[in-house]
Amino acid sequence: MCNPMPTCEQSAQCLSRQLQRSTRTLRAQLRLWPVLAALVAGALAPGWAHALEPGVVGEPGADSPAPGTDEARAEALLERGVELRRTDQDAEALVVFRQALELTPSSSRVQAHLGTTYQAIGRWVLADEFLGKALAHDSDPYVNRHRKALEQAHEFVRDHLGLLEVRGGPAGAEVLLNGQPAGKLPMTEPVRVPVGAYQMEVSLAGHYGVSLPVRISRRALTRELVELLPLSAGARSSGVSSNGGVSSGAEPPPSSGVGWLPWTLAGAGVAAAGLSTVALVQRQRHADRWNDDAECLDVPGQTRANLCGRDRTLGLRWQTTAIVSGAGAVALGTAAIWAAMSGGDEAAGEQAGLHGCALDGAMVSCVGRF
Repeated sequence: MCNPMPTCEQSAQCLSRQLQRSTRTLRAQLRLWPVLAALVAGALAPGWAHALEPGVVGEPGADSPAPGTDEARAEALLERGVELRRTDQDAEALVVFRQALELTPSSSRVQAHLGTTYQAIGRWVLADEFLGKALAHDSDPYVNRHRKALEQAHEFVRDHLGLLEVRGGPAGAEVLLNGQPAGKLPMTEPVRVPVGAYQMEVSLAGHYGVSLPVRISRRALTRELVELLPLSAGARSSGVSSNGGVSSGAEPPPSSGVGWLPWTLAGAGVAAAGLSTVALVQRQRHADRWNDDAECLDVPGQTRANLCGRDRTLGLRWQTTAIVSGAGAVALGTAAIWAAMSGGDEAAGEQAGLHGCALDGAMVSCVGRF
């Protein structure tokens, strides 16, 4: 310490010592900057693989919470979660961060930690939700301190998401993606879906369901148009469910006549019998010519095969046709009789037709019974 009344020489020595101490302090501070810069650079990595610091003690503009309050317990949970993330225990850290969220639902720090943790385990929709909530705190010191890194993480997450919008009706129809609920019609806004291929099902009680494949592309909107048609009265009485199947406990309605199937089989059998008759007539005509000596032996030096061999070949072909078509006529006739005796496919006949269609890009998926 300098004397109260120093001489000129003593004043110069005192000033020199003060300058030396200031220089040493400045050098020590400068040596810390590379370390701090490395820490910040690691935190701003695009994939945000590192855990955020809790930012409780010494956070600019933030006061330490009073002991025993929800805020204090939440801060302790945050510190515990960060330690778990440092040891790659992301699933365990997620449980801790969710507990902190229950204590402080509007905490920007909790939201930021949840967003980056969901990103680490590939839960893209929830990561997008919580990172968006954290970034919405425009005046929060903690968020502003880490805003650039949070925005980079948010953009990284959005590269793994697309949008799906299903239009059509009726209102209340449930939309499933790979068996998981995705919304109900009408959709007021597109839903966020991870990039990939899905099997989309749309169903509503009392209506025919639709199932079709959809593909979600990153940062792109996929639109699907679906219109479910109500079940017919015959389908409801026979227990047809909304997905086009038949309920196991339903009984078919009683038969009131012969359906379309026996008549179809009978018509095909008659046609086959007619073809067999024509084939027999043609076979007999060629056989008569083959056996006619005036036709096939009237040229000296020529054999019957040389003069009428073509008639023999055609006769054999018509004979084969007659046998095959005759057998077909017998089989179709038998099937028609069996179908008529068993009541036919009456239920299918009553319900035959187109029940519902859905547009899938350049393809159309329809539901019906024929």
